[in-house]
Amino acid sequence: MRIKLNSILLFFQIGLTINVIAQKGPDSIVGNWVSSDGVRTVRVYKEKDKYKADIIKSNNPEETGKLILWDLVYDAEAREWNNGQIKLPGMAHEMDCYIKMMSLDLIKITGYHGLRVLGKSELYYKSQ
Repeated sequence: MRIKLNSILLFFQIGLTINVIAQKGPDSIVGNWVSSDGVRTVRVYKEKDKYKADIIKSNNPEETGKLILWDLVYDAEAREWNNGQIKLPGMAHEMDCYIKMMSLDLIKITGYHGLRVLGKSELYYKSQ
């Protein structure tokens, strides 16, 4: 009985999260986000119909102001921002990129070459 109740509550929570994201729309990623390790804060913004991000705060002052994400577009069917590029400081080259919103205050940014399953992801929390 307890397992059924937990499953129902989890299903309800996932449904609410998807519904809230759908209501807020593609601009729900716009704002400041802090990396899970607290090393950097990025600002996601919309320019024309595409989303970009730059570093606004970092433990390494040389990173501040650098554009790290660009050309992301919202895909309503996939409920993600995709077809973008990422180049974090220290990377030798750019990678394909997409963002998934896990909740209204948590996003997962994934960079990959070719196959998404082989990509590397980082979590970012909405800055207060």
